[in-house]
Amino acid sequence: YVAEGSRFSLKNKQIGFSLGSSESENVTRVCYLVGKCFGLKTRVIAEKNVCRIVMTSKVLLRALPSMFGASSCEKRAPAFIMESKEYIARAFLRGYIDGDGTSYPNANGQFNVSTCSPILARQLIQLFMKTGIVPGCLDVEPQENRKGIIPRNGKQYRLSWTEGKATH
Repeated sequence: YVAEGSRFSLKNKQIGFSLGSSESENVTRVCYLVGKCFGLKTRVIAEKNVCRIVMTSKVLLRALPSMFGASSCEKRAPAFIMESKEYIARAFLRGYIDGDGTSYPNANGQFNVSTCSPILARQLIQLFMKTGIVPGCLDVEPQENRKGIIPRNGKQYRLSWTEGKATH
């Protein structure tokens, strides 16, 4: 939920996940896990570049935003993750990277994740450090593209690392 989850409709009690249209394996996996863990049916809505996985649950509509943040810029890791053992922190990071990161290194051998949540950015740094990885963090201000449009509102925090090495 921290990487790709959001409230879709308060009125209809819908909550879900937005994944890239090319992530069919992850869509199948999320639908399976929602059914197995919560006993809920999901509906997949394919749009341009996004696959939305929608579920209806009054309980999750309240619980997930309360635990993990209601909007993307309010996202956070809950205390039970921050206080967890290394293997739990590593699993949380793996899930977050699958959702909001790069699965393969760039030309410089670096992996990246980004968030607009300053709290989550600091927490991710702490979790990476717990697993022995020292990430760099870059504050990226919104910029206009060639058409004069600012694609994202607000600052982004981009964390980067190489496996086994510090990046700053």
